Amino acid sequence: MTLYAATEISEFDGDLIELYTFTIQGVDTFVTSADQTISFGGDSYVRTSIRRSTLTENSQLNPNGITLVVPRDNAIALRFLSFPPSFEFEITIQRKHRQDTDSLVVFVGIVKGVRWSGSEAFLECEPRIGKLGRLGLRYKLQTVCNHMLYDDRCGVLITDNEASSGQPLRDQNVNISDVSTDGKRLKANVFSFVNVDLQDLYSVGYCIRENTGEKRFITIHDGSIGSPNAFIDLSRPFNAFAGGGGDLVTVIAGCKKTATVCDFKFDVFDQFGGFPDLPLRNPVVQGVG
Repeated sequence: MTLYAATEISEFDGDLIELYTFTIQGVDTFVTSADQTISFGGDSYVRTSIRRSTLTENSQLNPNGITLVVPRDNAIALRFLSFPPSFEFEITIQRKHRQDTDSLVVFVGIVKGVRWSGSEAFLECEPRIGKLGRLGLRYKLQTVCNHMLYDDRCGVLITDNEASSGQPLRDQNVNISDVSTDGKRLKANVFSFVNVDLQDLYSVGYCIRENTGEKRFITIHDGSIGSPNAFIDLSRPFNAFAGGGGDLVTVIAGCKKTATVCDFKFDVFDQFGGFPDLPLRNPVVQGVG
């Protein structure tokens, strides 16, 4: 005990600092709760106002998370202001004494969400192992297909063509001609189809912004109104997207998971993972008459 008394006599005399690394799409942001910028491991951790809840452990598969408290205009928090990021925000917390050459990793996880109250923002963080405690997808007795489109059990390849027309299910390098004020509606000539079977080809599909990799769910595709007004509607807008100028997208057909769509749109009815003839009326619950 005497050997370490100079640095370990108390929490404050021990001079502990914490280093926070936030990572999204391979880009790191380094901050520290110390009173000055800290250089460690070749990186500079910038001083910022940040505190956290207590780290706790339990015997459950889903361990406790932590809450970080930062100013409401914190750059990390603002990434969640309108919509959550398209990619996971990873966080690693290290503790060390100022003079130490190594550190102890005390938390590795992701930022699940952010809430604001007054002048502060609260970042709710979940440990990586917490994902193991979540319920996974399971098969259900239902009329619609249980498979995920383009997975091995579905049997459709993203490079395939639409069965009735030969139109590719994936259209790359699409130049958007017009973007609505709220950023959700995108117009392009290639969204227009004379063939009735293709006029909602991309509904419940997804759209990828090629220069960032951001993905958005397509809620509606209306290709019946002709060029240049045919459009797709996104579940939420891309960040700072105006279309054109080389900012291209890829659109990928979706599936409504019905037996009819599986048969006529994709021609893989043998792989259909639902029960199309399942009675809609349950005689046990609703009676026979």
